[in-house]
Amino acid sequence: MVTSAQIPLDQVLSKIGLGYFHMRLWWICGFGFSAAAIEVVLMSFVFPELARGPWKLDEYQLGALATIIGCGSIFGTTLFGGLADMYGRRNVFMITVVIVVVFGLASSFASSYYWLAGLRF
Repeated sequence: MVTSAQIPLDQVLSKIGLGYFHMRLWWICGFGFSAAAIEVVLMSFVFPELARGPWKLDEYQLGALATIIGCGSIFGTTLFGGLADMYGRRNVFMITVVIVVVFGLASSFASSYYWLAGLRF
């Protein structure tokens, strides 16, 4: 039941509009999520090289690596989602972006299958 004192949320949001804060937030989140997505896409290019390159990984190892990466994503989402609720989304988001960058670069220097799996997790 809507009374005269209540205003629908869509009307309030329409009157507020978009400002500098919203545009800045859009760009920051866009770059952060793009970095994470690029990490996933780049692995699809790396997998064939891991199969025929110097490591000569078999299908089981490649599948296990993809599973480890997925499990790491689930673990990180659960952990950092809870931390964001406790300590604030901005700080935790910035930390996760740094983690993606640092471990993405570190995994490019992995010297073995196990190092790569651990860093990608």
